[in-house]
Amino acid sequence: MGKKSITFLQLLFIISSCIPTSLAQTPTITPTLSPTVTPTPTPDPYGDPDGDTYPTRFEQIWGTDPLEFTSFEELSIHPGTIYAKMRVSQPFEIEDMNGTLYQVVKINAIEDNGTPDYASDDHLIFEVVLFPYAKFDNSEISIPINKIPISSESHLDDKQIYLKSTEVSDITQKMQVELNKLLSDSKNIRDLIDTVINWNKKNFTVNEELWGSNLTYLDLVSIKSSDMFERKQTKFSTTRSTLLASELRAIGLPTAIIFGVYTTNETNQTQGGYMHPQNLVWINNQWVRVDYNAGLNYSVQLNDPFSYGYLVFTDLYADPSEPDWEMWSNVLDNYKENSTYEERWWRLHKPLEFREN
Repeated sequence: MGKKSITFLQLLFIISSCIPTSLAQTPTITPTLSPTVTPTPTPDPYGDPDGDTYPTRFEQIWGTDPLEFTSFEELSIHPGTIYAKMRVSQPFEIEDMNGTLYQVVKINAIEDNGTPDYASDDHLIFEVVLFPYAKFDNSEISIPINKIPISSESHLDDKQIYLKSTEVSDITQKMQVELNKLLSDSKNIRDLIDTVINWNKKNFTVNEELWGSNLTYLDLVSIKSSDMFERKQTKFSTTRSTLLASELRAIGLPTAIIFGVYTTNETNQTQGGYMHPQNLVWINNQWVRVDYNAGLNYSVQLNDPFSYGYLVFTDLYADPSEPDWEMWSNVLDNYKENSTYEERWWRLHKPLEFREN
């Protein structure tokens, strides 16, 4: 029998059958693509995306929606707030009354009594929403520092005026030397301010007879920081806000003085005072309230001994010589013997409506 020939196709079949399956069939691997995730942008804390004039950070603290327009009327019934309507005498500066975490003001009218604009006998009628429990996170005000005094270049141009030594809230070399020594170990801004306030409480006394027992109101607001610092004595909250402004400016912190009045007459009669000046200090691009007694960034209970939660500030200034005190001086100094406490109060600041939410 002759040899049997193999065709070409048979030869290919024999060769292919000898190749391992793992080599003969290489699987196609399709890469798995991760879904594209677009990061959620962090809102600008000082922006106003909903156009209601309230910065995002304020609304986050208040508990309102920073992405949804909130009207003044909605704020006025927001839980945890105080709503009031007031008629106030000078001093007031409309442009200063908004722009902080602590109050929102709606102007109703200015009673022009025929004198130059905003003169002593003019009155302002306004509505206000107060946020007595509002405060910043501690991390927002505990900004690290490298040296004392803090460089003025780190602050905005319009805040430089609140760093200067002024007529009444003045700064002396002795003040700077003592404070620099006191604060040499401080690591952040919160620590700086707390240390100054605690040092004041320990080293300053209140002397109601100092500078005379029959001072006029104009005399009182003219007591200089340098005099108080030298004597280590103060007289009423009016002078203590002047002193604290000088001390914080001396270490490089822009500090304003604010003139606050009570939104309820009952509070004033209980506390025995018409008003209570305090301070605002510029930290991390925002005004933070500070009080000689209550401290920095305080949040109050409405039954606290000083009732600070009921205060609305009507003026913000660099020096006590700036506001128009004529009406206050006239009422307090000239009508003291011939009028009751309530009559004097209503001549100056009259609560028209009041509501706690």
